[in-house]
Parts: sequence; structure tokens; C-alpha cells
Amino acid sequence: MTNALPKHVHEAAIRTSGAPAALLPPAMRASLTDVVDHLWEKEERDFADQDDDGQAGHIFTALRLLRSYLDTPTPLRVRDASITVADAIPEYGTPSDVYEIDVFGISVLIRRRAQWGAATDVPYVHIEDQNNEPGLLLVEVNNAGEHEHPRFRGVIA
Repeated sequence: MTNALPKHVHEAAIRTSGAPAALLPPAMRASLTDVVDHLWEKEERDFADQDDDGQAGHIFTALRLLRSYLDTPTPLRVRDASITVADAIPEYGTPSDVYEIDVFGISVLIRRRAQWGAATDVPYVHIEDQNNEPGLLLVEVNNAGEHEHPRFRGVIA
């Protein structure tokens, strides 16, 4: 199946950082939930009937993002870290729940991908450095040595 969402939109849909829906005024959250629930089945059917171009701009994409946001639990706080879990979205190539850990200005997203080349059910880790100051991020995978990732975002060279 083709991923109908652009990569950046899909990643945004599964990322859980930002203000949780639990912080919305209860009446606002209930109203948004009612709107999504009311439109869900009709728009889901219509979305399924579309070709790739029709799916790309379909309102169901926005409904999925809203439902994902509304269903996102409040992050678990452990000392300086925030841990959040988002549900799997198998039809978009995310067959597992998505775990996000935020600490020290670093966001680590861990999930499984349905496919990567010929491999299936592949572990996937995304690291995003939220720090805007110049510096260095060191990453080590499987005790294979540290790899340097310079931080330049927000800095004009």
C-alpha cells in the first residue's frame, strides 16, 4: 500500500510532543471528538475509494491527525524525561506503537517500520536535537563507537 501521507505529515501525526489534548478545555475537546466521530466513517470510505492523488489532499488525512492528537495520552514524566506512546497506524507503514522519549532537548522516536527495502518489520529510531545552539550530539549504536553530529540549526555560518 502506498503511504498516502507525505513523510513530514506522517511523522507529525505520530509525534506526540507539544501540548496534550488533555489540556484543552473539556468542552472544546468533546466538540472536536464529536466532529471527528461524526465524519469518520463516511470520510474513511470516501478516502479508500480515491486514487493516490485523491487521497493526498483528502480531508480524512486531517481527521486522522485530529484523532491521533485527541487520543494521545498525557506524557509520563520520569525525572527530567517525558515518555509518550502513540498507537500504531499499520495502513501507513507503522505496524507498531510509537514511543517518544524527550530529555535534555533531545527527542528519540522508536517504532517498527513495515518495510525498508527488502527487509520487513524493521526497528526504526529517529533522533531529533531540539537545541538551537552550536554544539555536538554524540550517538553510538550497538557499541560500534560514537559518531559525531554537529549542531548547526539556527546558526548562520
